[in-house]
Amino acid sequence: MAACALLMIVAIGLHPQATTHRAAEFMVEAAHLGTSLKIVHGTAIAFVLTLLFGMSVYSARRGMQRELVVAALVAYAAGIAVVIFAALIDGFLIAMIAERYIGVPPNVLQVGAAVVAACGAAIQVLTKAGVAMISAAIALWAADLFLEPRPARTTAIVGCVAALVPVAVLFAVPRLAPHTLEIVVVCEGAWYLAIARLLIRGEA
Repeated sequence: MAACALLMIVAIGLHPQATTHRAAEFMVEAAHLGTSLKIVHGTAIAFVLTLLFGMSVYSARRGMQRELVVAALVAYAAGIAVVIFAALIDGFLIAMIAERYIGVPPNVLQVGAAVVAACGAAIQVLTKAGVAMISAAIALWAADLFLEPRPARTTAIVGCVAALVPVAVLFAVPRLAPHTLEIVVVCEGAWYLAIARLLIRGEA
């Protein structure tokens, strides 16, 4: 889980981006980036599923009789599902659409551009919703840890920061981009590392 947290930061940093906004050129560039997009997003999906497994193990060790833990796991699973949906659109669907609209007449190209724009809007909505749900989950897990002795409360403080900063980013920027997502992933990564430490030391 700790390794996945660190590798997620690397994956976000390697996210390929199109450099043009002209529809015809964008379709060509997005199609050429298709393989890279699939690798980056496919890897990211594998990482978040591993993190979901890790947080499920953590929740089981904390005790599923704890309401805060159960609520956190439900919110986290929902957030991961939404993030995966966004990654599938960004990493796979857009490239497939772009390939179909290379070299088409201008009137047909407009349709493709509208579809890609709708996909982009969906990615923004889904990613923001996923970040919000994951932040809520981290806050709930942190609240549960505040009930424990002092060593666990240190992890709870890390969780509070990891929950609040991504939410602040959502309010601060109108559109999420890889460089803003890196802030979110770094904060969440600090939480995952703190939880991995608890698991390794048997303090969960």
